[in-house]
Amino acid sequence: MEHNFEGFGLTSQSEHITADGYLGKDKEDALDLVIDRFDIGFLNSFVKTIDGGLHGLASGKLTVKRGLGSPVFVASVLCEKAIAGLDTLGDVQLYTNYDEESNSVQLETSVVGGYLKGCEARGTIDLNMGTKLFLDVN
Repeated sequence: MEHNFEGFGLTSQSEHITADGYLGKDKEDALDLVIDRFDIGFLNSFVKTIDGGLHGLASGKLTVKRGLGSPVFVASVLCEKAIAGLDTLGDVQLYTNYDEESNSVQLETSVVGGYLKGCEARGTIDLNMGTKLFLDVN
């Protein structure tokens, strides 16, 4: 089932999500999600490996490509006051990009404010090998 979204929005208290685009089977199809102060705690139902879970407020843009096949997420997001478990990370910036030719996702993240300011990670998720992650952390 394919879906077309134009200016579709959801708001709850201070959280906002707006969706624009087309979610279909073709590789050109893309759905843009603009998020504003979205609580990342919802990820805790999917990420069960971190005791205490993930917390923080995310703002930015996510693009879902190949949404009805194996979805790929392209992101430019800032998560304010990010917490993983009992560890306060600070403000975390995340960028990802999908390389169709190699079927991989390049990611770049850095802590831009808070306790771990200056911590950076760059790497690749090779989708040909499941979701194998190759990451360099400084």
